[in-house]
Amino acid sequence: MDLKRRLRREVIIVSVVTTITTALWLMGKFATLQPDDLWPWRAPSQLLGLLALVYMGVGLMAGARSRMLEGLFGGLDRAIKLHRKLGVSALVLLVIHLLLLIPPWRESGRLIGDLFIPWYSPTARTPDILVFYGFVVLAVLAYNQSLPYPRWLWIHQINGALFLFFCVHILFVPGTIADFEPLSTWITIVGLAGSLSWLYRILFFKYFGPRYRYTVDRVTDTADDTYDLVLLPEERRINYDPGTFAFISAPEHPTLPAELHPFTISSTPVNRELRFSIRSVGDYTQALRKVVPGTAMDIYGPFGGFSPNVFVRHRRLVLIGAGIGITPFLSMLAYELTNNDFRRIWLYYVVRHLKDAGYDQEIQKTYQKADSYIDYELWITKEKGRLTAQHIQEEIGEFHDYAVMLCGTSAFNKAVTKQFLEIGIPRDRIISEDFAFR
Repeated sequence: MDLKRRLRREVIIVSVVTTITTALWLMGKFATLQPDDLWPWRAPSQLLGLLALVYMGVGLMAGARSRMLEGLFGGLDRAIKLHRKLGVSALVLLVIHLLLLIPPWRESGRLIGDLFIPWYSPTARTPDILVFYGFVVLAVLAYNQSLPYPRWLWIHQINGALFLFFCVHILFVPGTIADFEPLSTWITIVGLAGSLSWLYRILFFKYFGPRYRYTVDRVTDTADDTYDLVLLPEERRINYDPGTFAFISAPEHPTLPAELHPFTISSTPVNRELRFSIRSVGDYTQALRKVVPGTAMDIYGPFGGFSPNVFVRHRRLVLIGAGIGITPFLSMLAYELTNNDFRRIWLYYVVRHLKDAGYDQEIQKTYQKADSYIDYELWITKEKGRLTAQHIQEEIGEFHDYAVMLCGTSAFNKAVTKQFLEIGIPRDRIISEDFAFR
């Protein structure tokens, strides 16, 4: 796959659905001979409402955890990022849609309260108002990073139900959509695709998703707040690219919640063992740390596009892992020793203190076996300050044909990406993975 094309997929998808929706809406207006009071308020309000619905539908498709749809978006990690952006965009469009209705509403002598207050009068658009406020409240909660994971999942389930109601309402309201069949067909397709994606995620994924049964072999502490969960297959082994992730669940465990949680795979696909390197930061990861050998685990995956295979044309890679962001690079590093590809690699492991570098010894042993094609540096920020793109360039030379892979927090990835762009690395040669899946 051409990387530039992959990086543009989100823009292409959003542009295509925006163009189709806008074109069909305009055709519908001409075909149904709408009254001439559409401008300057009603027409943009109607169009923005339609686009909000379409963006919601595409967003639900992006978050469906479907292997088929994942390929459309270039990996589930990128799909989830698009899902978040489209959710915000749809909410903003809905707010503007409502505000644009105020002037024509006043000109017609109708009560403004009918637009914003449920049951304000007999003519109030109560169902519409309730759905709108439902979207607002759930959107605010969905983007609250401190919200417990089970509640966050529940909120997303409700959002899908509101979307379904929104679709049904728009399709049956008298007007252009109902009167112009091509537009109603398009909205029906988007509504069905989004609704089915939502239903697949909340109802069917556990039963029909790519599932593998494993058992716990051991849990090994690597640092104060990190540990390795090592599993062995009961029957089939999961086949994955280094750097990808999977969802795990312990359905028969008496205390672990039933929700699926995503973790990056840190083992190499060559080995029979499947390893997840996990930072203990919440109730679930702390409870997972206490599982005993023999515990059954369901593994769903693999997912994601954060893999060196994305940069197959580039023979030189700069890999930067911050904290537990080193996890995918452990898999990549081990895999490089077995695939006879012999790409030139520079790996930087960024931690705040030496005690946080739980995988330093493992990396030391691994890269030393690589003869001369892998360089490794442990970067302790308390001693050396922040790692910069300028420093890396000074160490390894000009970036003529290098590709860069970053894994850390969103803030870390954005800051370092900006630095590489400033020194001349093309955007299509930088790929990042952060730990903000929700």
